[in-house]
Order: sequence, then structure tokens, then C-alpha cells
Amino acid sequence: MKKGLQNIGLIILSVFVILVILEIGASIFHYGKHQTVSRNPLIQYRSEGWRKNYALPRPAADPNREWDNSLELHPLFGYVYNSASADVNNYGFLCQHDFDLTENGYSIQGINRDKSLVIGIFGGSFAQLTAQFSEETLLKSVSELFPQYEPVVINFGVGGHALPQSAFIFTYFRNMVDVAIFIDGLNELWNYVNNNHAGYPPEYAKAAHYQYKLSLNTLTAEQLENAAHIISLQKKLKFITELSLSPPLRHLVLTHYIWASLAKLWQNSILSESQDIEKSYDDRKDFHKLGDKNLVHIAAKQWGQYHQLIHEMSMSSGIFDIHLIQPNPYVPGSKRSFTKKEEQILQKDFQKSKFCVVNGYPLLRKELSELGELGVAARDLSYIFEKREDPIWIDYCHANRVGCDVVIDEIVKLLRENSPTILKQREQDQRNSQDSLTSLQEVSRDEVGASER
Repeated sequence: MKKGLQNIGLIILSVFVILVILEIGASIFHYGKHQTVSRNPLIQYRSEGWRKNYALPRPAADPNREWDNSLELHPLFGYVYNSASADVNNYGFLCQHDFDLTENGYSIQGINRDKSLVIGIFGGSFAQLTAQFSEETLLKSVSELFPQYEPVVINFGVGGHALPQSAFIFTYFRNMVDVAIFIDGLNELWNYVNNNHAGYPPEYAKAAHYQYKLSLNTLTAEQLENAAHIISLQKKLKFITELSLSPPLRHLVLTHYIWASLAKLWQNSILSESQDIEKSYDDRKDFHKLGDKNLVHIAAKQWGQYHQLIHEMSMSSGIFDIHLIQPNPYVPGSKRSFTKKEEQILQKDFQKSKFCVVNGYPLLRKELSELGELGVAARDLSYIFEKREDPIWIDYCHANRVGCDVVIDEIVKLLRENSPTILKQREQDQRNSQDSLTSLQEVSRDEVGASER
């Protein structure tokens, strides 16, 4: 009995020593890579950054529907995020501010409109991630440029959205916005091609996923199996993340690297299963018999026309609008050199995204130049990383925090260049608001006087 206890104690001691050695090794490796031994950034990354890296809000209450429950169908926008999820506002956007409806239209809760400068960021997942990653950077820069106003950033970006979805959102909420920033280009081309092959009109918001949401009760056995596997993987991700954040595991560097390896493996599996679901709709007949190149040409032309329409609407509403072609790693010559991980990403073309970029981006640039001739603040960000060698791309179309900060720096330059115009429009808008308020007060007094008579 005593010998057995000694053996158990020896085993426990051996395991402890091995864990200590592994922790020391992990710490040395981490220091060599990041020149820091602080555990706090790793803890923060697991608790906050992981969710943002993949543009997924925390799922709503039902644990059995975690994956598909992150989205809600919307009659105009296709879909938005589930407003019951953390970090999602009452209208389905990844935004800390809820929206109100007043006699003067939509407004932002808790914001003094007269003292604020509201910046709306519109587009798909690239725009959404840029707003998520770099909101603080943008707020700081805007407060320095316009110290007389309190800067407010509203993230209107939604993964999978393109024009016309972002144009609908802008039209819907434009009276809340002083500066509208559109960062797009990929989905506007890509959705056309994939939606058409899935048998749906080209301008739908990710039609295959929309249809999946709409017809959960009529899924095939294969689609149900994919969905069940995705839910299972999401549960594993949630469990391993919560376990890694429990004391004392949360403070170990070894914990973070074990978590990161498993999280990456499961997230890649989720991406693969999601792709299989979208591909399952490809057996439908093409909606239009035009060919992919023709669709890309039409999509690029529509992109230019939508942006021109948005500019005209902005001009009439006193909004300063910025239009940016989002960068993409498939643009030839867009980065000086790619890391090993980035090269592995580029070896896989995700459902013709490379085809759309290579064939469509030159056409977008032509449309952009025509917008510039109209006086639109428009920039092509395709080559914004052309002098960089450090890691930028986390997948085939999304940049990391460093890349998003570079994009924000370019936006700040445009804001600085156009600050006199922005201030002039903001002051005019305030005068118009005051005039409207005065008119409403006069009408109210007239109505009271009439009723008294």
C-alpha cells in the first residue's frame, strides 16, 4: 500500500516536472518570438481577440444552435447579427451603441448629436474587422483632427455583405452619420459569381448561406451532418477557451500554445464544413447563362454605379463620403513578400475568390478613376501593403490587426485632407437641424393657439 502511494506520488511529481520543463520551453520560445514574457496579452487574446479574429459574435442563448444562431434574417439587408448576442446592438450590428427612432429619424442612444462626429463604416467582413480591430486607433486620430466634437464610430460592416446590402444600410441610417466610409470590392465581384452558380440572383447577400438559414427544416442529410459537425466544433472551441482561462491554467504560456493549436485546427475544420454547405447549393442551375467573366464585368460596373449613387445621396444629406477598394492578397504585386503561412493561404482559392480578384480588380480601378473625376474621395488600397514583409493576411481576404491599422492610417489621411469640407458640412447640418427644430416649435405653437381659439 505504502509502495503504491509512493509510485503515485512519483508519477505526479514526474508529470509536474515535465509540465514545468514544457512551460519553461514555451516561455523561452514565446520570448524569442515576441520579446516579452507577459501573460496578460495572451489571456486577453483568448478571452477577447479570438472571437474578433474570425468575425463571429458570441452565440445567443440556445447552445444547440450556436453556429447558425449568430445570424438573423433581415428583409432588406439579407441578414444581420443576432441582437441577442453579446457585442451586437438592437439592430444587429457589431456596435456598442443601440439605435433609437425619434420624430427626427434614427438616432444613437446616449450620444449628443450636436457635439458628436459620427463615422459609419460600411461593407463586408473586411470593413467589419477593420472597425473591430482599429476602432480605438480611429477614435484617437479623429479626436485630434476634430477636437470640438466627440468622435463616434458605428460598425455597419457585416460578413458576406456587399453592394447593394451596404447601400441599403446606408440609406436606412444615413441621418445618423456625418462621415460614411465604404471599404469593399471583393464581395461585390465574388457574390455575383457564387450566387449565380448557386441558382440565385447575383446581388443577394451570400445567397447559399441565406438559403441555408431560410430552409433549416428542409436540409439534406449531408447538410445536417455538416451543420451538426460545425456546432460540435464550436462547442469544443468554447470549452477549450473557457478551460484555458480558468485559474491557474490561464497564466501558463504552455496553455496558450496548446489552446492556439487546437483552436486553429477546429476553426479550419469549421471553415471547411461551411464551405461544403455552400458548395452543396452549386448543383442548382446557374441563374443567368452569362459566364463568370461577363458576370465580373457587370458586377464591377454595378459597383461604380452604386458608389456614385451613394455619393449623390451623401451630397444631398450633408455627409462626407469615402470610397475604398479593399486590399486582397490575390492582387498581383500587392505585397513585397509573403510569409510561409500567407503562401499556404494563397495556395487555396476559396470558391473562385482569386478568379474574381484577378479579373475584377482592374475593372474596379477603372470605375474608381471615374468616381475620382466626379470629385469623390476615392482610393484604391490594393497596393497598401506592397512594401511590407511582415505577416498581414490571416486568410484569403482578411487582414490582421496590423493590416487593419494600416488601412485606418490611410483613412485618417483622407479625413485630414478633407477636414475643412467635413467641418463645413457638419456646421451646415447643425444649422439645418436648428432651423428644423425652430420650425417644429413654431408649428407646435400655432397648433396650441388654434386649439385655444
